[in-house]
Amino acid sequence: LSGGNILSANSINLKPSGDTDDYLSFSTVGNIPRTTIIGGQIWQIIGHVPSVGTAIQLMGDSEVGLNLFWDDFSNGALLASNATMSLTTDNNGNLTLAPGGIGVIDVTAETIDLGTNTIADGQMNGDWSLNFGDLTEPDNVDGRIDPDAILEKSEDSYWRFNGTLVPEAGGGGSPPTLTLSDGTTVYCDRGTAKGHVFDNDVYYTATGYKPQTGTGARTVSLWHKPVGSGNRNIWHYGGSGAGNQFWAGRIRDTVASNAFTVLFNVGSANSVIDLKTDGLWHHIAATFPASGTIGDTKIYIDEVIDPGMTFTNPSTAVNTLTTLDLKIGTDFDATASVRTEGCLSDMAFFDTELTATQVLNIYNRQKSTIIEGTSLPHPGDMAGPILTLGMGTFGSLNVNGEFGFNVETSGNLTLGQSKFTVNAVTGDTLIGGELKSVEGRVVNTTRITGTTTLNATHHHVFCDTDGGAFPVNLPAGVDGQTYRIINAGSNDVTVVPDGAELLDGENASKSFSRGVLILTYETTEGWM
Repeated sequence: LSGGNILSANSINLKPSGDTDDYLSFSTVGNIPRTTIIGGQIWQIIGHVPSVGTAIQLMGDSEVGLNLFWDDFSNGALLASNATMSLTTDNNGNLTLAPGGIGVIDVTAETIDLGTNTIADGQMNGDWSLNFGDLTEPDNVDGRIDPDAILEKSEDSYWRFNGTLVPEAGGGGSPPTLTLSDGTTVYCDRGTAKGHVFDNDVYYTATGYKPQTGTGARTVSLWHKPVGSGNRNIWHYGGSGAGNQFWAGRIRDTVASNAFTVLFNVGSANSVIDLKTDGLWHHIAATFPASGTIGDTKIYIDEVIDPGMTFTNPSTAVNTLTTLDLKIGTDFDATASVRTEGCLSDMAFFDTELTATQVLNIYNRQKSTIIEGTSLPHPGDMAGPILTLGMGTFGSLNVNGEFGFNVETSGNLTLGQSKFTVNAVTGDTLIGGELKSVEGRVVNTTRITGTTTLNATHHHVFCDTDGGAFPVNLPAGVDGQTYRIINAGSNDVTVVPDGAELLDGENASKSFSRGVLILTYETTEGWM
């Protein structure tokens, strides 16, 4: 699409192709209630400043990301109320959605003053509402593999292992529901998604079902967090015994420590990447072409082909038997000593050899699972802040959704149904403002990582001492105040009273290691 004008009262789903000069031109006649742009090219919206009620919803689903350039940006400000956009910004008023990013900023009352900074580091004038709500399935917001139009290949079979007692099954090959053959179902977290724990006890059987057999092309895709040592089988089907070919996957120590191997019983394809030492989830994909040999196998770890792959009997043709049904979590005879140890999630078999691009597509879409109540994805195991929002020294911010954020403001921060982390403060710093729960209760929570002087508004203080011990200074004249000081790190926190105050009945400092210290000052009793 190049230079076309589109008018619609409904949603438009577009996927760009070709060069980065492609753009969409919207007429200023009427509103476009919602437009979902899917793709990683650069688009321009020309001659259109959104009016009240306009919602433009974007999703960046490629490595490139999505750039949206607004026309008629007067003095770098978006002059519109209730304009909903997925964005990050630069100081020219351009809106940029990072690869894989989804989000909605709801401007309810005032303007975004970009000034000379980005939104992340700039200012917000007036009172604002920042809302993250589930998008309307524009593409793949729940982390599942996409339809043919996006992926170009659909699963022949899949089992989600996504937090249901019986793993959800599906795919064009009509696979059966898995039977829990041994052990009990226990869930593990993968970001905000769920996997299933395989603890050297659990395994499943797909009774009457074998994925791709004979000389057929195939791909397996799964997420795994291994924890056990030795040889641990992830799946197996086909034959058994000497020379009887099967197709199986294993984390093994015999080729490279904690690395993934595809076994054929007449040879193997071996990754050399250690998957266990970092304690993280990893995406594993193995592809094989029709009528190929063992040496044609490709192993992808976190969407990258393992460059150090080795093979045994690489010239041997593959011809998988149909004797044994698929087992997940063990080998053909369910030997306890070689069952999977760790967590599995989102396992799928394809009846084709996926390309590197298609493997990347799966990886990108499944690594960032949907966050409940939001459409803001976050990679990995949810470590670190999901959103960083800098604010000026005025105005209030209302937050709904579930995410971590950093806040530096003298205004008020009101939480809706949010779960939250707050700003890390290093140095001799005073933080003002109020942090309110949905009931309006002031909780005033602050996380500190260095020497900090508290004030009368600090009710809850989390001390991160992993970087070293530090003092927390109490202010003078805080009669009747209560502090809950939590040491969540590995070093000491020393609470230092002002010279005019008492701590434990005397004017002295008090040090404590990991734990919680609750201090209440009374004029007659001192600090208790």
